[in-house]
Amino acid sequence: MENEIKNIVSLCQQAKWQSALDLCQRSLHRAEDSHKHYFSELLAEIYMAMGLFKEAETQLLNLTTDFPHRLDYVQQLADLYAHQRETDKGVHQYQRFLRHNPDNANAHFNLALLYKKQMQFDKAEAAYQKALALNIEQPEEVHTNLAVMYSERRREHEAEASLRQALKINPDYVPALFNLATLFEEFGIKEQATGLYQQILQHQPDNVEVMARLVQSEIITPEKKGVLENLESVLKHNPALTQLHKEAGYFALGKGHDDLAEFDIAFTFYNKANQLCSKRLPPYNAGQIENQVQETIGTFDSGWVQKSQTSSDFAPVFICGMFRSGTTLLEQILSAHPRITSGGELGLLKHCIERLVSDDFTDGSPSATNIQALSEQYQNGLGQLFAKAEIVTDKRPDNFWHLGLVRAAFPKAKIICTDRHPLDICLSVYFQHLGNELSYSASLNNTAHYYTQYKKLLRHWISLMPENVYCVDYQQLVMNPEKTIRMVLEFCELPWSDDCMQFHQSKAVVKTASIWQVRQPLYQSSLDRWCHYKKHFQQAREILAEELEKVSSDSSEYD
Repeated sequence: MENEIKNIVSLCQQAKWQSALDLCQRSLHRAEDSHKHYFSELLAEIYMAMGLFKEAETQLLNLTTDFPHRLDYVQQLADLYAHQRETDKGVHQYQRFLRHNPDNANAHFNLALLYKKQMQFDKAEAAYQKALALNIEQPEEVHTNLAVMYSERRREHEAEASLRQALKINPDYVPALFNLATLFEEFGIKEQATGLYQQILQHQPDNVEVMARLVQSEIITPEKKGVLENLESVLKHNPALTQLHKEAGYFALGKGHDDLAEFDIAFTFYNKANQLCSKRLPPYNAGQIENQVQETIGTFDSGWVQKSQTSSDFAPVFICGMFRSGTTLLEQILSAHPRITSGGELGLLKHCIERLVSDDFTDGSPSATNIQALSEQYQNGLGQLFAKAEIVTDKRPDNFWHLGLVRAAFPKAKIICTDRHPLDICLSVYFQHLGNELSYSASLNNTAHYYTQYKKLLRHWISLMPENVYCVDYQQLVMNPEKTIRMVLEFCELPWSDDCMQFHQSKAVVKTASIWQVRQPLYQSSLDRWCHYKKHFQQAREILAEELEKVSSDSSEYD
Protein backbone atom coordinates (compact mmCIF):
# COMPACT_ATOMS: atom_id res chain seq x y z
CA MET A 1 0.00 0.00 0.00
CA GLU A 2 2.76 2.42 0.89
CA ASN A 3 4.40 1.99 -2.54
CA GLU A 4 1.09 2.60 -4.28
CA ILE A 5 0.55 5.80 -2.27
CA LYS A 6 4.09 6.96 -3.08
CA ASN A 7 3.51 6.31 -6.78
CA ILE A 8 0.24 8.22 -6.76
CA VAL A 9 1.83 11.16 -4.92
CA SER A 10 4.73 11.14 -7.40
CA LEU A 11 2.32 11.30 -10.34
CA CYS A 12 0.49 14.20 -8.67
CA GLN A 13 3.76 16.07 -8.15
CA GLN A 14 4.42 15.68 -11.88
CA ALA A 15 0.87 16.92 -12.65
CA LYS A 16 0.09 13.62 -14.38
CA TRP A 17 -3.44 13.76 -13.11
CA GLN A 18 -5.11 11.18 -15.33
CA SER A 19 -2.46 8.57 -14.57
CA ALA A 20 -2.73 9.39 -10.87
CA LEU A 21 -6.51 9.09 -11.09
CA ASP A 22 -6.38 5.69 -12.83
CA LEU A 23 -3.88 4.27 -10.33
CA CYS A 24 -5.77 5.68 -7.34
CA GLN A 25 -9.09 4.21 -8.50
CA ARG A 26 -7.51 0.79 -9.01
CA SER A 27 -5.82 0.96 -5.61
CA LEU A 28 -9.05 2.00 -3.91
CA HIS A 29 -10.87 -0.95 -5.46
CA ARG A 30 -8.22 -3.41 -4.21
CA ALA A 31 -7.58 -1.88 -0.78
CA GLU A 32 -8.76 -3.42 2.47
CA ASP A 33 -11.62 -1.57 4.14
CA SER A 34 -9.33 -0.26 6.87
CA HIS A 35 -7.11 1.41 4.25
CA LYS A 36 -9.65 2.68 1.75
CA HIS A 37 -9.79 6.15 3.31
CA TYR A 38 -6.15 6.81 2.38
CA PHE A 39 -6.98 6.43 -1.29
CA SER A 40 -10.25 8.32 -0.93
CA GLU A 41 -8.28 11.28 0.45
CA LEU A 42 -5.92 11.17 -2.52
CA LEU A 43 -8.81 10.73 -4.92
CA ALA A 44 -10.52 13.87 -3.58
CA GLU A 45 -7.31 15.88 -4.05
CA ILE A 46 -6.87 14.57 -7.60
CA TYR A 47 -10.47 15.38 -8.52
CA MET A 48 -9.99 18.89 -7.15
CA ALA A 49 -6.83 19.39 -9.19
CA MET A 50 -8.65 18.19 -12.31
CA GLY A 51 -11.59 20.51 -11.68
CA LEU A 52 -13.95 17.58 -11.09
CA PHE A 53 -15.62 19.20 -8.10
CA LYS A 54 -18.72 17.03 -7.91
CA GLU A 55 -16.57 13.90 -7.82
CA ALA A 56 -14.35 15.45 -5.13
CA GLU A 57 -17.44 16.39 -3.13
CA THR A 58 -18.71 12.80 -3.25
CA GLN A 59 -15.44 11.45 -1.88
CA LEU A 60 -15.29 14.00 0.92
CA LEU A 61 -18.93 13.51 1.88
CA ASN A 62 -18.29 9.79 2.21
CA LEU A 63 -15.23 10.46 4.35
CA THR A 64 -17.09 12.85 6.69
CA THR A 65 -19.83 10.25 7.05
CA ASP A 66 -17.45 7.37 7.73
CA PHE A 67 -15.23 9.41 10.06
CA PRO A 68 -17.54 11.87 11.88
CA HIS A 69 -14.75 12.90 14.28
CA ARG A 70 -12.21 13.90 11.61
CA LEU A 71 -12.20 17.70 11.37
CA ASP A 72 -9.68 17.73 8.50
CA TYR A 73 -12.21 16.10 6.17
CA VAL A 74 -14.79 18.74 7.06
CA GLN A 75 -12.23 21.47 6.43
CA GLN A 76 -11.45 20.10 2.96
CA LEU A 77 -15.13 19.85 2.12
CA ALA A 78 -15.80 23.39 3.37
CA ASP A 79 -12.83 24.65 1.32
CA LEU A 80 -14.32 22.95 -1.73
CA TYR A 81 -17.64 24.69 -1.16
CA ALA A 82 -15.90 28.02 -0.59
CA HIS A 83 -14.10 27.58 -3.92
CA GLN A 84 -17.52 27.22 -5.53
CA ARG A 85 -18.93 30.15 -3.52
CA GLU A 86 -21.30 27.85 -1.62
CA THR A 87 -20.40 28.84 1.91
CA ASP A 88 -23.87 27.84 3.16
CA LYS A 89 -22.95 24.22 2.50
CA GLY A 90 -19.66 24.65 4.35
CA VAL A 91 -21.53 26.09 7.33
CA HIS A 92 -23.88 23.11 7.26
CA GLN A 93 -20.95 20.68 7.35
CA TYR A 94 -19.38 22.36 10.37
CA GLN A 95 -22.74 22.43 12.15
CA ARG A 96 -23.15 18.74 11.40
CA PHE A 97 -19.65 18.02 12.74
CA LEU A 98 -20.30 19.99 15.92
CA ARG A 99 -23.42 17.98 16.67
CA HIS A 100 -21.08 15.00 17.13
CA ASN A 101 -18.13 17.00 18.51
CA PRO A 102 -19.53 20.01 20.42
CA ASP A 103 -16.29 20.63 22.32
CA ASN A 104 -14.00 20.91 19.30
CA ALA A 105 -12.63 24.47 19.62
CA ASN A 106 -11.04 24.49 16.17
CA ALA A 107 -14.35 23.64 14.53
CA HIS A 108 -16.01 26.61 16.24
CA PHE A 109 -13.12 28.80 15.05
CA ASN A 110 -13.47 27.61 11.44
CA LEU A 111 -17.23 28.07 11.57
CA ALA A 112 -16.70 31.64 12.76
CA LEU A 113 -14.57 32.33 9.68
CA LEU A 114 -17.40 31.17 7.42
CA TYR A 115 -20.03 33.17 9.30
CA LYS A 116 -17.88 36.25 8.86
CA LYS A 117 -17.66 35.65 5.10
CA GLN A 118 -21.44 35.56 5.05
CA MET A 119 -21.57 38.80 7.07
CA GLN A 120 -23.40 36.93 9.86
CA PHE A 121 -21.35 38.82 12.39
CA ASP A 122 -23.30 37.96 15.55
CA LYS A 123 -23.01 34.24 14.80
CA ALA A 124 -19.32 34.65 13.99
CA GLU A 125 -18.72 36.45 17.27
CA ALA A 126 -20.55 33.72 19.21
CA ALA A 127 -18.50 31.01 17.50
CA TYR A 128 -15.23 32.81 18.27
CA GLN A 129 -16.27 33.22 21.89
CA LYS A 130 -17.16 29.53 22.09
CA ALA A 131 -13.69 28.63 20.76
CA LEU A 132 -12.16 30.79 23.51
CA ALA A 133 -14.37 29.20 26.15
CA LEU A 134 -13.13 25.79 25.02
CA ASN A 135 -9.52 26.94 25.58
CA ILE A 136 -8.44 26.88 21.96
CA GLU A 137 -4.70 26.87 21.37
CA GLN A 138 -3.23 30.28 20.49
CA PRO A 139 -6.21 32.31 21.76
CA GLU A 140 -4.36 35.47 20.73
CA GLU A 141 -5.28 34.61 17.12
CA VAL A 142 -8.98 34.45 18.04
CA HIS A 143 -8.84 37.80 19.86
CA THR A 144 -7.12 39.33 16.83
CA ASN A 145 -9.75 37.94 14.46
CA LEU A 146 -12.47 39.30 16.72
CA ALA A 147 -10.76 42.69 16.66
CA VAL A 148 -10.70 42.74 12.86
CA MET A 149 -14.41 41.94 12.77
CA TYR A 150 -15.21 44.56 15.40
CA SER A 151 -13.27 47.12 13.39
CA GLU A 152 -15.14 46.26 10.20
CA ARG A 153 -18.40 46.71 12.12
CA ARG A 154 -17.19 50.13 13.30
CA ARG A 155 -16.84 48.95 16.90
CA GLU A 156 -13.29 50.24 17.08
CA HIS A 157 -13.01 50.50 20.86
CA GLU A 158 -14.01 46.85 21.25
CA ALA A 159 -11.45 46.05 18.57
CA GLU A 160 -8.78 47.83 20.58
CA ALA A 161 -9.78 45.91 23.72
CA SER A 162 -9.54 42.58 21.88
CA LEU A 163 -6.12 43.42 20.49
CA ARG A 164 -4.87 44.40 23.94
CA GLN A 165 -6.19 41.09 25.26
CA ALA A 166 -4.28 39.25 22.49
CA LEU A 167 -1.10 41.12 23.44
CA LYS A 168 -1.68 40.37 27.12
CA ILE A 169 -1.57 36.68 26.19
CA ASN A 170 1.35 37.08 23.78
CA PRO A 171 3.08 40.51 23.91
CA ASP A 172 5.13 39.74 20.78
CA TYR A 173 2.23 38.54 18.60
CA VAL A 174 2.93 40.47 15.42
CA PRO A 175 -0.58 40.27 13.85
CA ALA A 176 -2.03 41.91 16.97
CA LEU A 177 0.71 44.56 17.05
CA PHE A 178 0.15 45.29 13.36
CA ASN A 179 -3.63 45.52 13.66
CA LEU A 180 -3.38 47.74 16.72
CA ALA A 181 -1.00 50.04 14.84
CA THR A 182 -3.46 50.12 11.93
CA LEU A 183 -6.26 50.98 14.34
CA PHE A 184 -4.26 53.88 15.75
CA GLU A 185 -3.67 55.07 12.17
CA GLU A 186 -7.42 55.01 11.60
CA PHE A 187 -7.88 57.02 14.81
CA GLY A 188 -5.27 59.49 13.52
CA ILE A 189 -2.91 58.79 16.44
CA LYS A 190 0.32 58.72 14.49
CA GLU A 191 2.78 58.57 17.38
CA GLN A 192 1.28 55.40 18.88
CA ALA A 193 0.94 53.76 15.46
CA THR A 194 4.56 54.52 14.62
CA GLY A 195 5.72 53.20 18.01
CA LEU A 196 3.99 49.87 17.39
CA TYR A 197 5.44 49.58 13.90
CA GLN A 198 8.89 50.20 15.33
CA GLN A 199 8.21 47.50 17.92
CA ILE A 200 7.42 45.03 15.14
CA LEU A 201 10.66 45.92 13.37
CA GLN A 202 12.57 44.97 16.52
CA HIS A 203 11.25 41.43 16.07
CA GLN A 204 11.17 41.43 12.26
CA PRO A 205 13.69 43.98 10.93
CA ASP A 206 12.97 42.96 7.33
CA ASN A 207 9.20 43.39 7.58
CA VAL A 208 8.63 45.27 4.33
CA GLU A 209 4.94 45.91 4.94
CA VAL A 210 5.73 47.71 8.20
CA MET A 211 8.57 49.66 6.60
CA ALA A 212 6.20 50.68 3.81
CA ARG A 213 3.58 51.84 6.33
CA LEU A 214 6.16 54.06 8.01
CA VAL A 215 7.16 55.62 4.68
CA GLN A 216 3.51 56.23 3.78
CA SER A 217 2.80 57.89 7.13
CA GLU A 218 5.16 60.85 6.79
CA ILE A 219 6.75 63.20 4.29
CA ILE A 220 10.20 61.91 3.37
CA THR A 221 12.79 64.70 3.50
CA PRO A 222 16.48 64.48 2.48
CA GLU A 223 17.36 63.91 6.15
CA LYS A 224 15.12 60.84 6.22
CA LYS A 225 16.31 59.33 2.94
CA GLY A 226 18.07 56.53 4.82
CA VAL A 227 14.73 54.79 5.40
CA LEU A 228 14.33 54.46 1.63
CA GLU A 229 17.84 53.08 1.23
CA ASN A 230 17.17 50.52 3.95
CA LEU A 231 13.89 49.48 2.33
CA GLU A 232 15.47 49.16 -1.11
CA SER A 233 18.25 47.01 0.35
CA VAL A 234 15.73 44.61 1.91
CA LEU A 235 13.83 44.34 -1.37
CA LYS A 236 17.05 43.49 -3.21
CA HIS A 237 18.51 41.00 -0.76
CA ASN A 238 15.63 39.13 0.88
CA PRO A 239 14.54 36.28 -1.42
CA ALA A 240 11.83 35.17 1.01
CA LEU A 241 9.62 38.20 0.36
CA THR A 242 6.18 37.50 -1.04
CA GLN A 243 4.97 39.29 -4.15
CA LEU A 244 2.53 41.39 -2.10
CA HIS A 245 5.38 42.52 0.17
CA LYS A 246 7.46 43.47 -2.86
CA GLU A 247 4.54 45.43 -4.29
CA ALA A 248 4.09 47.33 -1.03
CA GLY A 249 7.82 48.03 -0.85
CA TYR A 250 8.10 49.42 -4.37
CA PHE A 251 4.99 51.58 -3.93
CA ALA A 252 6.54 53.00 -0.75
CA LEU A 253 9.83 53.71 -2.55
CA GLY A 254 7.90 55.50 -5.26
CA LYS A 255 6.09 57.60 -2.68
CA GLY A 256 9.33 58.46 -0.86
CA HIS A 257 11.11 59.64 -3.99
CA ASP A 258 8.01 61.58 -5.06
CA ASP A 259 8.19 63.38 -1.70
CA LEU A 260 11.81 64.24 -2.57
CA ALA A 261 10.71 65.57 -5.99
CA GLU A 262 12.86 62.87 -7.63
CA PHE A 263 10.11 62.17 -10.12
CA ASP A 264 11.96 59.97 -12.61
CA ILE A 265 13.22 57.70 -9.82
CA ALA A 266 9.77 57.66 -8.25
CA PHE A 267 8.12 56.58 -11.49
CA THR A 268 10.68 53.80 -11.93
CA PHE A 269 9.66 52.31 -8.58
CA TYR A 270 5.95 52.81 -9.20
CA ASN A 271 6.39 51.08 -12.54
CA LYS A 272 8.10 48.10 -10.84
CA ALA A 273 5.26 47.90 -8.33
CA ASN A 274 2.61 47.90 -11.04
CA GLN A 275 4.44 45.34 -13.14
CA LEU A 276 4.21 43.02 -10.14
CA CYS A 277 0.55 43.90 -9.63
CA SER A 278 -0.26 43.09 -13.24
CA LYS A 279 0.85 39.49 -12.61
CA ARG A 280 -1.69 39.23 -9.79
CA LEU A 281 -4.62 41.13 -11.25
CA PRO A 282 -7.04 39.64 -13.76
CA PRO A 283 -6.52 40.95 -17.31
CA TYR A 284 -8.33 44.19 -18.08
CA ASN A 285 -11.00 43.65 -20.71
CA ALA A 286 -11.92 47.00 -22.25
CA GLY A 287 -14.65 45.52 -24.43
CA GLN A 288 -16.27 43.83 -21.46
CA ILE A 289 -16.36 47.08 -19.49
CA GLU A 290 -17.89 48.91 -22.46
CA ASN A 291 -20.55 46.21 -22.81
CA GLN A 292 -21.26 46.33 -19.08
CA VAL A 293 -21.78 50.08 -19.24
CA GLN A 294 -24.00 49.80 -22.31
CA GLU A 295 -26.08 47.02 -20.77
CA THR A 296 -26.47 48.98 -17.53
CA ILE A 297 -27.63 52.06 -19.43
CA GLY A 298 -30.03 49.97 -21.50
CA THR A 299 -31.47 48.15 -18.48
CA PHE A 300 -31.86 50.96 -15.99
CA ASP A 301 -33.89 53.57 -17.84
CA SER A 302 -36.68 55.84 -16.67
CA GLY A 303 -39.37 53.27 -17.45
CA TRP A 304 -37.66 50.64 -15.34
CA VAL A 305 -37.20 53.02 -12.42
CA GLN A 306 -40.85 54.07 -12.47
CA LYS A 307 -42.17 50.50 -12.39
CA SER A 308 -39.59 49.19 -9.89
CA GLN A 309 -39.17 51.91 -7.28
CA THR A 310 -40.29 51.38 -3.70
CA SER A 311 -42.23 53.81 -1.54
CA SER A 312 -39.36 54.07 0.97
CA ASP A 313 -38.81 57.46 2.62
CA PHE A 314 -35.34 56.46 3.79
CA ALA A 315 -32.72 58.79 2.26
CA PRO A 316 -29.28 57.18 2.57
CA VAL A 317 -26.21 59.18 1.53
CA PHE A 318 -23.84 57.54 -0.95
CA ILE A 319 -20.46 59.00 -1.93
CA CYS A 320 -19.01 57.36 -5.01
CA GLY A 321 -16.88 57.91 -8.08
CA MET A 322 -13.53 56.79 -9.34
CA PHE A 323 -11.07 55.58 -6.75
CA ARG A 324 -8.66 58.40 -5.80
CA SER A 325 -11.11 61.10 -6.91
CA GLY A 326 -11.60 62.70 -3.49
CA THR A 327 -14.29 60.48 -1.97
CA THR A 328 -12.45 60.04 1.35
CA LEU A 329 -11.74 63.76 1.65
CA LEU A 330 -15.37 64.63 1.06
CA GLU A 331 -16.58 62.05 3.55
CA GLN A 332 -14.14 63.31 6.17
CA ILE A 333 -15.43 66.85 5.67
CA LEU A 334 -19.05 65.76 5.94
CA SER A 335 -18.36 63.54 8.96
CA ALA A 336 -17.38 66.65 10.91
CA HIS A 337 -21.02 67.73 10.69
CA PRO A 338 -22.79 66.94 13.99
CA ARG A 339 -25.60 65.04 12.25
CA ILE A 340 -23.41 62.87 9.98
CA THR A 341 -21.54 59.66 10.80
CA SER A 342 -18.82 58.36 8.51
CA GLY A 343 -19.58 54.85 7.29
CA GLY A 344 -16.45 54.45 5.19
CA GLU A 345 -16.15 51.90 2.40
CA LEU A 346 -19.05 49.69 3.36
CA GLY A 347 -19.54 46.41 1.57
CA LEU A 348 -23.19 46.35 2.63
CA LEU A 349 -24.83 47.42 -0.62
CA LYS A 350 -22.80 44.98 -2.69
CA HIS A 351 -23.56 42.17 -0.24
CA CYS A 352 -27.30 42.91 -0.33
CA ILE A 353 -27.30 43.01 -4.13
CA GLU A 354 -25.40 39.73 -4.43
CA ARG A 355 -27.68 38.08 -1.92
CA LEU A 356 -31.04 39.27 -3.18
CA VAL A 357 -30.75 40.34 -6.79
CA SER A 358 -27.99 38.44 -8.61
CA ASP A 359 -30.15 35.40 -9.38
CA ASP A 360 -33.06 37.50 -10.57
CA PHE A 361 -31.75 39.03 -13.80
CA THR A 362 -33.48 36.57 -16.08
CA ASP A 363 -34.99 39.36 -18.18
CA GLY A 364 -32.09 41.76 -17.71
CA SER A 365 -33.34 43.39 -14.52
CA PRO A 366 -34.39 42.42 -10.98
CA SER A 367 -38.01 42.18 -9.90
CA ALA A 368 -39.85 44.79 -7.85
CA THR A 369 -40.06 42.22 -5.04
CA ASN A 370 -36.31 41.93 -4.88
CA ILE A 371 -35.89 45.71 -5.02
CA GLN A 372 -38.16 45.96 -1.98
CA ALA A 373 -36.11 43.27 -0.23
CA LEU A 374 -32.90 45.10 -1.16
CA SER A 375 -34.28 48.31 0.35
CA GLU A 376 -35.22 46.61 3.60
CA GLN A 377 -32.02 44.59 3.90
CA TYR A 378 -29.80 47.61 3.32
CA GLN A 379 -31.67 49.85 5.75
CA ASN A 380 -31.71 47.15 8.43
CA GLY A 381 -28.01 46.40 7.89
CA LEU A 382 -27.10 50.05 8.19
CA GLY A 383 -29.15 50.29 11.37
CA GLN A 384 -27.32 47.35 12.90
CA LEU A 385 -23.92 48.81 12.07
CA PHE A 386 -24.73 52.37 13.16
CA ALA A 387 -27.60 52.04 15.62
CA LYS A 388 -27.27 55.55 17.07
CA ALA A 389 -26.42 57.45 13.88
CA GLU A 390 -28.83 59.91 12.29
CA ILE A 391 -27.20 60.03 8.84
CA VAL A 392 -24.50 57.62 7.64
CA THR A 393 -22.34 58.19 4.58
CA ASP A 394 -21.68 55.06 2.53
CA LYS A 395 -18.43 55.86 0.75
CA ARG A 396 -17.68 52.94 -1.51
CA PRO A 397 -16.42 54.44 -4.80
CA ASP A 398 -17.54 51.63 -7.12
CA ASN A 399 -21.15 51.81 -5.92
CA PHE A 400 -21.60 54.00 -9.01
CA TRP A 401 -22.28 50.78 -10.92
CA HIS A 402 -25.41 50.18 -8.81
CA LEU A 403 -27.04 53.61 -8.78
CA GLY A 404 -30.05 52.40 -10.77
CA LEU A 405 -30.80 49.89 -8.04
CA VAL A 406 -30.13 52.53 -5.38
CA ARG A 407 -32.61 54.93 -6.99
CA ALA A 408 -35.28 52.24 -7.24
CA ALA A 409 -34.73 51.03 -3.66
CA PHE A 410 -34.51 54.56 -2.22
CA PRO A 411 -36.28 57.21 -4.33
CA LYS A 412 -35.03 59.91 -1.93
CA ALA A 413 -31.39 58.76 -1.86
CA LYS A 414 -28.66 61.39 -1.84
CA ILE A 415 -25.86 60.40 -4.23
CA ILE A 416 -22.69 62.50 -4.27
CA CYS A 417 -20.19 61.73 -7.02
CA THR A 418 -16.68 63.16 -6.80
CA ASP A 419 -14.58 63.99 -9.84
CA ARG A 420 -11.08 65.26 -10.46
CA HIS A 421 -8.76 66.01 -13.37
CA PRO A 422 -8.72 62.68 -15.24
CA LEU A 423 -4.93 62.56 -15.52
CA ASP A 424 -4.55 63.18 -11.79
CA ILE A 425 -6.97 60.31 -11.15
CA CYS A 426 -4.99 58.02 -13.46
CA LEU A 427 -1.73 58.95 -11.75
CA SER A 428 -3.14 58.57 -8.24
CA VAL A 429 -4.60 55.14 -9.04
CA TYR A 430 -1.28 54.06 -10.58
CA PHE A 431 0.57 55.24 -7.48
CA GLN A 432 -1.67 53.39 -5.02
CA HIS A 433 -1.45 49.77 -3.86
CA LEU A 434 -5.04 48.74 -4.51
CA GLY A 435 -6.92 45.45 -4.22
CA ASN A 436 -7.60 42.52 -6.48
CA GLU A 437 -10.86 43.81 -7.95
CA LEU A 438 -9.45 46.76 -9.88
CA SER A 439 -8.04 45.06 -12.96
CA TYR A 440 -7.34 48.41 -14.63
CA SER A 441 -5.24 49.87 -11.81
CA ALA A 442 -1.78 48.64 -12.88
CA SER A 443 -1.87 50.58 -16.18
CA LEU A 444 -2.27 54.30 -16.86
CA ASN A 445 -3.89 53.50 -20.20
CA ASN A 446 -6.37 51.02 -18.76
CA THR A 447 -7.29 53.44 -15.99
CA ALA A 448 -7.81 56.14 -18.61
CA HIS A 449 -10.17 53.87 -20.55
CA TYR A 450 -12.05 52.88 -17.40
CA TYR A 451 -12.47 56.57 -16.56
CA THR A 452 -14.12 57.25 -19.93
CA GLN A 453 -16.62 54.48 -19.23
CA TYR A 454 -17.26 55.75 -15.71
CA LYS A 455 -18.07 59.18 -17.11
CA LYS A 456 -20.38 57.69 -19.72
CA LEU A 457 -22.33 55.86 -17.03
CA LEU A 458 -22.29 58.85 -14.69
CA ARG A 459 -23.86 61.07 -17.36
CA HIS A 460 -26.60 58.48 -17.77
CA TRP A 461 -27.33 58.50 -14.03
CA ILE A 462 -27.43 62.30 -14.00
CA SER A 463 -29.93 62.36 -16.87
CA LEU A 464 -32.00 59.59 -15.26
CA MET A 465 -32.19 61.02 -11.74
CA PRO A 466 -30.94 64.62 -11.65
CA GLU A 467 -32.68 65.25 -8.32
CA ASN A 468 -30.71 62.43 -6.66
CA VAL A 469 -27.18 63.06 -7.96
CA TYR A 470 -24.81 65.88 -7.06
CA CYS A 471 -21.30 66.09 -8.50
CA VAL A 472 -18.38 67.60 -6.59
CA ASP A 473 -15.26 68.73 -8.41
CA TYR A 474 -12.07 68.11 -6.39
CA GLN A 475 -10.42 71.29 -7.65
CA GLN A 476 -13.41 73.41 -6.62
CA LEU A 477 -13.45 71.69 -3.24
CA VAL A 478 -9.85 72.60 -2.41
CA MET A 479 -9.86 76.01 -4.12
CA ASN A 480 -13.21 77.21 -2.78
CA PRO A 481 -14.06 74.86 0.09
CA GLU A 482 -16.71 76.79 1.98
CA LYS A 483 -18.88 77.47 -1.06
CA THR A 484 -18.55 73.88 -2.24
CA ILE A 485 -19.30 72.37 1.17
CA ARG A 486 -22.31 74.66 1.63
CA MET A 487 -23.74 73.41 -1.66
CA VAL A 488 -23.20 69.77 -0.71
CA LEU A 489 -24.91 70.27 2.65
CA GLU A 490 -27.76 72.07 0.93
CA PHE A 491 -28.14 69.09 -1.41
CA CYS A 492 -28.27 66.82 1.67
CA GLU A 493 -30.87 69.18 3.21
CA LEU A 494 -28.60 69.96 6.15
CA PRO A 495 -27.76 73.29 7.79
CA TRP A 496 -24.29 74.76 7.65
CA SER A 497 -21.79 73.74 10.34
CA ASP A 498 -18.47 75.49 10.91
CA ASP A 499 -17.10 72.13 12.04
CA CYS A 500 -16.92 71.03 8.40
CA MET A 501 -14.16 73.57 7.78
CA GLN A 502 -12.14 72.00 10.62
CA PHE A 503 -12.61 68.45 9.32
CA HIS A 504 -8.93 67.56 9.81
CA GLN A 505 -9.51 67.77 13.56
CA SER A 506 -12.41 65.33 13.37
CA LYS A 507 -12.26 62.19 15.49
CA ALA A 508 -13.98 60.18 12.76
CA VAL A 509 -12.24 56.93 11.93
CA VAL A 510 -10.64 56.75 8.46
CA LYS A 511 -10.19 53.35 6.83
CA THR A 512 -8.92 54.13 3.33
CA ALA A 513 -5.62 54.75 1.57
CA SER A 514 -6.02 58.51 2.17
CA ILE A 515 -5.69 57.91 5.89
CA TRP A 516 -3.08 60.62 6.55
CA GLN A 517 -3.93 63.09 3.77
CA VAL A 518 -7.40 63.77 5.19
CA ARG A 519 -5.92 64.48 8.63
CA GLN A 520 -4.42 67.66 7.18
CA PRO A 521 -6.10 70.98 6.32
CA LEU A 522 -7.04 71.36 2.67
CA TYR A 523 -4.00 71.70 0.42
CA GLN A 524 -3.59 72.32 -3.31
CA SER A 525 -0.39 70.40 -4.00
CA SER A 526 -2.34 67.45 -5.47
CA LEU A 527 -3.76 69.61 -8.25
CA ASP A 528 -2.14 68.96 -11.65
CA ARG A 529 0.28 66.56 -10.05
CA TRP A 530 0.35 64.63 -13.31
CA CYS A 531 2.45 67.41 -14.85
CA HIS A 532 5.52 66.04 -13.02
CA TYR A 533 5.05 62.82 -14.98
CA LYS A 534 3.82 64.30 -18.25
CA LYS A 535 6.08 62.22 -20.51
CA HIS A 536 4.42 58.99 -19.34
CA PHE A 537 0.93 60.10 -20.37
CA GLN A 538 1.06 60.26 -24.17
CA GLN A 539 -1.26 57.34 -24.90
CA ALA A 540 -3.47 57.97 -21.88
CA ARG A 541 -4.03 61.53 -23.08
CA GLU A 542 -5.16 60.22 -26.45
CA ILE A 543 -7.63 57.87 -24.76
CA LEU A 544 -8.92 60.76 -22.64
CA ALA A 545 -8.96 63.34 -25.44
CA GLU A 546 -12.70 64.07 -25.24
CA GLU A 547 -12.70 64.24 -21.44
CA LEU A 548 -9.64 66.49 -21.39
CA GLU A 549 -11.33 68.82 -23.84
CA LYS A 550 -14.27 69.13 -21.43
CA VAL A 551 -11.89 69.76 -18.52
CA SER A 552 -10.11 72.51 -20.43
CA SER A 553 -13.32 74.52 -20.73
CA ASP A 554 -13.91 76.82 -17.79
CA SER A 555 -17.52 75.84 -17.20
CA SER A 556 -18.47 72.62 -15.49
CA GLU A 557 -20.60 70.17 -17.44
CA TYR A 558 -22.69 69.73 -14.29
CA ASP A 559 -23.65 73.39 -13.87
